[in-house]
Amino acid sequence: APTPSAGSGQAFVAAGPAPVRAPEGLILAEREILRLLVCEPELVTEAKLDLAEPQFCTPELQAGVELLWRAPGGSVMSLPDDGSEMYQVGENLLRELSFNPQALSEGLKPADLLRDLLATRQERLLERDRADLKLALRQADGAGATEVLKKIQLTDQAISDLRRERRQKHLAHDEETA
Repeated sequence: APTPSAGSGQAFVAAGPAPVRAPEGLILAEREILRLLVCEPELVTEAKLDLAEPQFCTPELQAGVELLWRAPGGSVMSLPDDGSEMYQVGENLLRELSFNPQALSEGLKPADLLRDLLATRQERLLERDRADLKLALRQADGAGATEVLKKIQLTDQAISDLRRERRQKHLAHDEETA
């Protein structure tokens, strides 16, 4: 899959063997994060704390997040067009997302919605890791299979913990708004 090239960030280049397509849930979570940040640019600083060097799952999403991270105060309009493909791809995506403002789900405040979307993204990343581990398990032998099984168990536990934490936050929010 193409990724921004190291160094200049000005062109997309092929990076190794083609990975498995990103799960749709992960793509949607990352799009929603970008949509929220375009609509609420004051949240970009908070998002940068959780995603210091974000690696989004498609070249288009990666270009969008890189532009937002470079833009002062999350305002992409203040960035000069450097003529790069990355800039064009990212700017087109962010413009598209700005035309479809974020509907604040479940009455969440924007900062709470950001935290929820970041947790959703983390859950989807863990699910992708678990799927990759299950594929590796099929190819593993004796001791290697035991190690992969341990990693699957740890990943399952991390997913379970994340879901429990999100459920508790949603219950607390529901009690506050009831």
